[in-house]
Parts: sequence; structure tokens; C-alpha cells
Amino acid sequence: MIKVSDQLKQLHTRLDPERPLDRPDLYVEGPDSPSARIAGEILYNTARRSKYLLVGARGVGKSTELRRLAQRLAPSFCVETVDLDAAGITASSVTAFDLLYLCGVALLRPLRQADAKRAAALFTRLRAAYAREAPASDLGTLSQALEGLGSFAGTVGEVAADSIAPGIGKVLGATVKGIRLLTRGDLVPESSPAGHRLLLTCAEIAQALRERRDAAPLCVLIDGLEKMNGEANDRFRQVFEYTRLLADAPFTLIIAAPPSTLTVVDSVLNLGYQLVTVWGFPHAPALLDRMACLRFEDVGLNPEVTLPPPLRQLAIEASGGLPRHLIQILERAVLSAGQAGRAALNATDVDGGILTLGRRLAQAVGERHVALLLKVDATGRLPTDELVPSLFASGRILALPPEAHTLATRYCAHPLIKRAFFPPTP
Repeated sequence: MIKVSDQLKQLHTRLDPERPLDRPDLYVEGPDSPSARIAGEILYNTARRSKYLLVGARGVGKSTELRRLAQRLAPSFCVETVDLDAAGITASSVTAFDLLYLCGVALLRPLRQADAKRAAALFTRLRAAYAREAPASDLGTLSQALEGLGSFAGTVGEVAADSIAPGIGKVLGATVKGIRLLTRGDLVPESSPAGHRLLLTCAEIAQALRERRDAAPLCVLIDGLEKMNGEANDRFRQVFEYTRLLADAPFTLIIAAPPSTLTVVDSVLNLGYQLVTVWGFPHAPALLDRMACLRFEDVGLNPEVTLPPPLRQLAIEASGGLPRHLIQILERAVLSAGQAGRAALNATDVDGGILTLGRRLAQAVGERHVALLLKVDATGRLPTDELVPSLFASGRILALPPEAHTLATRYCAHPLIKRAFFPPTP
């Protein structure tokens, strides 16, 4: 029989707030599941090559919904995935031209399994189109590209042998983990010769794959863009607004977008993208409770004993409805109990997890920040201020879904920010 101490250690290992959920049995579906909605729309008309952006704050579950989408679509689509983190690609430097190239490489994975010779020939064309004036050989071989391409293909029931381990490549003097890219950062319009050539090559790859897959519709899912830093607003425009390279891609495309989509006015709706917001669980504490319980049960622990309901409720209230914040609190609480040699968590453990998260959120918050946070909480709207996007991206401001029969997203300060800076309620 496994010792409770070992079970707690297993639980602590799995409570990784930076690791997206890739276990379908641990998935908790929200009241308005983005993956269910998108899958329903796509499956209704598989002939359309729709483009979706999953938008929302960091930690609300965009990556988890993306993986759930892969599972929902796999029976009817040829689904390929790109994980920028796993590929060692910095989100703040990637361009639409880079992303389209990565999509082309991803689609070569299943084509190579069916027709290795044709896949190799098309990769030669793809890397030449992407390299432009640079030597195409700098991008390596197809095997190297597939080896270094980050993927979460395992969530749809299969992991290609070519995608198991990230490779190491040297491109233009810079060593990178994962797939080789030419980091130029320039804007490539779809109408330019380079843009047109890359789109045409991707169309050839897509057509070859459809021929081998009995005309199965194709879908590529991209994760990892949310880790853009302060330049997210400008980078978002360069990737999605200033060029139609991704909007014109010859396959269905679903991308987890950076948080800036909820703090800056954009025009992507006019370019063919559909935006679907992931809210987390701001008004669904019972679902967050279920999410926590499933993780305890997964390692053989009874949550009713190991973390009684009143303590779970404290953690849930402090999380602000963000799954990642709840996981961060629980991770710290489990560590505290495990190090103390206790079989069950107590109030001190949970308070410690809440304090750790609260202090992170309160760090470096100045008078001007507090004034903005107070205003957000009082009005439910975002002030037009350059500091607001970073307050939202860092989780200090939360987004709430519109109330019934209303249209506007509402905003509020995180409950731990209120605890740190707001005047006490009488």
C-alpha cells in the first residue's frame, strides 16, 4: 500500500501550474465550454477553413481547452499541433511568417508517415519558401524539423516518433532548443512574393495530405503565444492584423492568443478570425472544487479527509476563479503538509499557499496601480491607461463574462489584491 507521504509527493509533482492539463479524465468542463462550442461549429461544416483565437487571461485554461479541442476533433479531422514552449520558441519574437512555416512542418508529420518521399520533396519547397534569401540548409532536414517541433499530439491518443524529443539546432549563429527558425522579425504581407510563395507551398502540403487521408479536413492548433511580454499588443497586431498569412492558411486553425486581446481594441473580426473567450470559473466554485478533488483522487487520496471542504473553499475564493491560481495555492499547501509529515492539510497550509500567491500579486504594485485597480473595481471597466494591460496580464485584474442580456465584459480586481490594498469593508 502506498504511503500517504508518497501520495502527497506525487500530488505535489502533478500540481504544476505551468503545465497544461493533458489528461481527459481530469478535465472539468465549464458552463460555457469553449472547446465544445468551437468543435460543434467546426464539425457542423467541415468544409470551412475557420480561424479561431482563444482569448483570455493567463491561467484561465486556454491551453487546456486547446488540448480538449484536439481530442474532440480527432475522430473527424486530421489534427496536428504546435507547442511553442516545447519547441523552444520565444513567443515575443515569433511572426506570422514563422507560424505559417511551423504549421507546414506540422502537417508534414502525418504526410511523412503515409508518403515519406513526397513529404521530403515538399519540405524542400517549404524551407526554401521560408528561408527566402538565406541558405535553406540552415533549417536542417525534415527529420530534424519534426524532431524539434513542439507538439501536444499525445493528447489525441498518439505521439509521432519524430516529435518525442526536442532537437538542438544552430541558426545564424544562435543556438536554440527545438526547431530551427530564422529570427528576422519582419512583417511579411500575404500579397508579397514571399508570403504568396509560403501560402502556396502550405496549400500543396495540405492537398497532398488530403489525398492521403481520404479528403479528411485538416486542423492545426497552436499553443504558447500567451507568454508574450510587454510588447504583446504590438506583436499581436503584427501577427494577426497587419498580415493575412494565418487568416488565409489553407486549413482550419485554432490559436491560444495572448492576454492583450481582452485589454486592447483590435480589428481581427474584420480579418476572418473568430474570437472565443475562456473565462475560467469566476462564478462556478463547485466546478473548481471538483477540479481540486479530481487531482487528490488521482493519487489515491480522499479529498474529504486530506483537504476538507471548508479549506478547499478558502483556496477557491482566493483564486479569483483562475484555475492556475488555485493550482498554485494547492501546490504550496501540499508542500507545506508534506514537509511537516502530516497526512492531511490544515488551515496553516492553505493560508500559506494563499499568502504566497497574494504576496506575488502585491509585489511592485505602486500608488498609481492601486488607483487604477480601485477604479476598475468600482466601474467594472478598464481605464485607458498604459499600465492596465500589464495589470491584467499578470492576473491582478480579472475579466468576468457579461451578465445576462448584456454585451460588455466586466472587470474587477483580484480578491487578493483587494485584501492587500483596498480599504476594509465596514
